[in-house]
Amino acid sequence: MKNVTYRWESLSPFDLRGTAERLSAMAEKGWRLERIGRCFWRYRRADPARVHYAVTCPPAAGEDGDLEDRLFFQELCAAAGWEVVTDWAELQIYASEQACPTPLETDEALLLERVHRSMRFTCLRDRRNQLLCYAFFLVLMLSQAFRYPCSYFFNTLSLSLPVVSLLSLLGEAYAIAGYFFWLRRSRRSVEEGGNLAPVSRQYRFLSRLSAMLAAGLCLALLHMLVSSSHPSDRTAAGALLGTLAVAGLALGLHRYLKGRTMSHNAQAVLALVCVFILALPFIEWDSYPGPPPQTPEPEADEYLWQGQLWDREPREIPLTAEDLTGRTWPHVRREAVLRERSPFGSRTVCSEEARQETGEAFSLYYALYDVSNGWVYGLLRDDLLDGEEWAPYRTEDPAPWGADAAYQRYSNGRPTGDWLICWPGRLVELRWEGAGQITAAAARLAPEDRKEETR
Repeated sequence: MKNVTYRWESLSPFDLRGTAERLSAMAEKGWRLERIGRCFWRYRRADPARVHYAVTCPPAAGEDGDLEDRLFFQELCAAAGWEVVTDWAELQIYASEQACPTPLETDEALLLERVHRSMRFTCLRDRRNQLLCYAFFLVLMLSQAFRYPCSYFFNTLSLSLPVVSLLSLLGEAYAIAGYFFWLRRSRRSVEEGGNLAPVSRQYRFLSRLSAMLAAGLCLALLHMLVSSSHPSDRTAAGALLGTLAVAGLALGLHRYLKGRTMSHNAQAVLALVCVFILALPFIEWDSYPGPPPQTPEPEADEYLWQGQLWDREPREIPLTAEDLTGRTWPHVRREAVLRERSPFGSRTVCSEEARQETGEAFSLYYALYDVSNGWVYGLLRDDLLDGEEWAPYRTEDPAPWGADAAYQRYSNGRPTGDWLICWPGRLVELRWEGAGQITAAAARLAPEDRKEETR
């Protein structure tokens, strides 16, 4: 039987009455609060008993408080039968096993002002920082929609991140506004001679939901950083995670150095060391030459010819080297990968390498963008046309393709064989090396409703 348990409590620091009732209920079940951590509360097993708890803000709470006043307050509480259990930010939790203990606080107005002052330096500050962090996340992720529309609109994970950030931002804003509504109701109640206003239980749900959304956002960014195949996704995820890590490090250093007597030089050195350690995972080490090249080992459906692997039975892809040239190629290697899929569409990448026995080669690459939304279609087309300055796209006659528009990339005034073909609902990036038939390519790559027109 375990004697210690950890629980994730979603209690608000200003919910003094709700916290005391929660701890009393746990004591009746045989669990006494021992310590409050950053995320979890530690309880120790004890005999079930009726224990009264009280949460208060000592007079010395705050950055300019006097420690002697706090100790004097604890002595007064001990004389009244209250024992200190643990600190909670700038609050303190007391427990008493007396049947009718003396109330810790008799001046509700003074208690309210001390609690409000404490919240300004703890809860409200953290909520504000989290709100700004979520706002930064939201702006950065939405900017991806215009900078890299392909990786954004075709990736379900990328589409979900702004939604999670917006929900988290609204949750933090609601929590901040809710606190000030509670403060106003409490002040009105105190002026009428009553106690502090109760805190709705929905704050517990909101706090738990906010933590879950934050954890989900971090996990999603980490997954994007590790597994995404698009450089823009990894850059955005790395920037967000790096910002979050630096903010966490700065907060941790602030809490560690606060209250410790250290020279300014020692604090600066410690901060630089921590920042360097944090930056180690983001440093690219290029001095290692890597393993020497090795001859690939063919699998069951591959064979080795002239130091390269080729398919024994090439897979089916929409457009092949044989379709473009009208010739049979004995050595072929093909790939077809569905890169992204989302409610806005999908991106499929196909490639082929073909060789003759004489050594003649033919390379083919194309990406099919099927887009269901007209606005996204326009963003994606403009992004694909915005290529390198040294090899811009030029408008070509779309009639041979049976398309609405056709563009070919030119370098030094010469065509490169890189095409962008625009059909309704489909964009195709096409690149081939060698002679080929446009009509054959159009018949294979056009949407179903246009294939008859291109034949």
